[in-house]
Amino acid sequence: MLNNMIEVKIGDKKMKVMEGTIVKNCLNDNNNEILAVKVNNSIHSVYYKLVGTEGSVIEPITFYSDDGKRIYVRTLKFIFLIACNNLGLGILDKIEFANKIQNKQFIRFNYKVKREEIEKIRLEMWKIIKSNYIISKHKLPFEGARKIYENMGSLHQLDNFRIKTRDSYTFYECDNYYNYLYGILAPRTGYIKNFGIQAYKDGVILSLPNDDNIWNIDTSEMPSNVMESFSEFREFEKNIGINSVSDLNMNVLGDTVSNVIRYAEMNHSKKIIDILRMISDDDSIRVIFVAGPSSSGKTTFSQKLEDGLKIVGKRAIHISMDNYFKDLENIPVFNGEKDYESIENLELKLLADNLKDLLNGNSVIIPEYNFKESRKEYKKNNVMYMTRDDILIVEGIHALNPKIHALLPTKSFKIYLAPLVTLSLDHFTKVSSNDTRLIRRIVRDADIRGVNPEKTLENWKKVLKAEKENIFPYINLADVIFNTSLVYELGVLKQFCEKLILKIPETSPYYSDARRLYDLLRNFLTIETTDIPKNSIIKEFIGNGCFDR
Repeated sequence: MLNNMIEVKIGDKKMKVMEGTIVKNCLNDNNNEILAVKVNNSIHSVYYKLVGTEGSVIEPITFYSDDGKRIYVRTLKFIFLIACNNLGLGILDKIEFANKIQNKQFIRFNYKVKREEIEKIRLEMWKIIKSNYIISKHKLPFEGARKIYENMGSLHQLDNFRIKTRDSYTFYECDNYYNYLYGILAPRTGYIKNFGIQAYKDGVILSLPNDDNIWNIDTSEMPSNVMESFSEFREFEKNIGINSVSDLNMNVLGDTVSNVIRYAEMNHSKKIIDILRMISDDDSIRVIFVAGPSSSGKTTFSQKLEDGLKIVGKRAIHISMDNYFKDLENIPVFNGEKDYESIENLELKLLADNLKDLLNGNSVIIPEYNFKESRKEYKKNNVMYMTRDDILIVEGIHALNPKIHALLPTKSFKIYLAPLVTLSLDHFTKVSSNDTRLIRRIVRDADIRGVNPEKTLENWKKVLKAEKENIFPYINLADVIFNTSLVYELGVLKQFCEKLILKIPETSPYYSDARRLYDLLRNFLTIETTDIPKNSIIKEFIGNGCFDR
C-alpha cells in the first residue's frame, strides 16, 4: 500500500501529498478549465496518480496553450461524433474530418446533410456538454481495439488495423460511444465551453474559439482557394488508392511504395504545369511571388518553376527573400526577444532596390545569407541580370504581404504553397499541416543550419505566431495554391526525425512535443529514399537533391 508523502510543485506553490494522490485533487479548478496536466514534462489526464514522483513539477494545461487547444479540438470532435451517433447519423464511414485551418474544422459527410440535421447535431452537442459526462479512457490491446470497430461495423476503421504498428491503443468512452482519437481528451464533456457549427458545401464547419478568448468564436470565413485544395488532394488520394496511413503502409509491405512515390511526384509536376500554363498565357506578368510558411518547400518549388519556365521558352531569375534577412545585431527586438519571423527582419529597402534594378535591366550582386553566422555575405559570382522577356521569381514567407507588392509597380502572379492537406491517420484524424512542417524543419535545421531539435521546438511557437500574423491573412490574395504535401513523406522523414527527437531528455521542457511527434511517426512504416527523384520537394529537407539548399 502506498503511504509515502511526496512533494509536488504547482506554479510557485509547493505541497506535500500522499503518494497515489490524483493530480486533480491538487488543483484549484472549480470551473473545469484545466484540460490536462504536464507532470515532469509528460502530458497526463488530470486523473493521473502521483506515484514515485517526489519533486514533481505539475503544469496545468488550459485552452490557452498549444497542447490545450489540441485537447480542446480533439474533445470537441469526439462530442460531435457522439452527437451524430445518438441521432443515427454517425455511421463512422459516413463522416470524414479534413485538415483544420486556423480555427476552422471542416467535416465532410458522404451524403448531402440537411440544415435541419445540422441544427439537431448542434443541440445534441450542447446537451452532451451540459450533461458533463465523464470521458473514460481504456487501454486496449491490438485485437481488442480491432474488435470494437468490428462491432461498430466500420470498414474504414478496420482498414487501419490491417497492420499492427503498436501493441495497445487508448480508446475513449462516453455516453455508450467508443472511439480512438490519437491523443488525450478532456476528462468530461463540460470542459468544452464554446463552439460554432454551420453548413458548408458537402458537410459542416466547426468554428473554434479565438486563440485569446474562449468565449469568442472565430467568425472568419474559410478561404475558398484552400477548400479547392482539399477537394483536389482528396480526388488524388482516391485515384491512387491511398486514403490513409494504413493504405500507405500496405504499399510498403507489398513493395509497391515506389509507385506511390511516382504518383505523388507526378501529381506535383501536373500542378506545376497547370501553373506554368496560367503564367504563359499572360505576357504582362514579369514577377512571380512564391509565399508560404516555414518548411513549405518554397525553395525547391521555385527552382522547379524556374526549370518549367525555361521549357516554355522563358528565362527565370530566382531570388530568395531569406537572403535579405538582417544581420544578427540588426534583427528587431520585441518584448525583449529577437523577432526572426517578422517582415521587419528583412532589409526591405535593399530588396526593393535590387528588384527594381533587375526589372530595369541592371546587373545586381545578390546577397547570400549565412544562417550559421546569421549575416549576409556578398560573393562576386552572385551577379544577376534580367532582360525584358525574363521573369523574376521572388520566394519567401512574406511574399504575399502587400508591403512587398508595393515595392514593385508591375503586374505579378502570386502563389501560396504549404503542405495544406495531408494524409489521414483515419477518417477522424488528418496529420496536422503544422506537424508535417515541424518534422520537416527539425530534419532540415539539424542537417543544414546546425540547429539541434530542442532549439527548433523552442522557436516553433514563435514561428507559428508570426505566420498567423504575417502570412495567413493574405492567403486569399494568392492566384493559386500549391499543396506541397507528399502522401509518402512521413514514412521517409521518420528515419531522420526519430533519431533526433529521441535524444531530447525527459527533463527538457520540449519533451512532450518530442513525444507527441514520435507517437505520430510510429504509425508509419519506414520508406527508403532510393526511389525519390532528385528534384523532389522532400529532398529540400533530407538532402542529396539536385538543387542547392
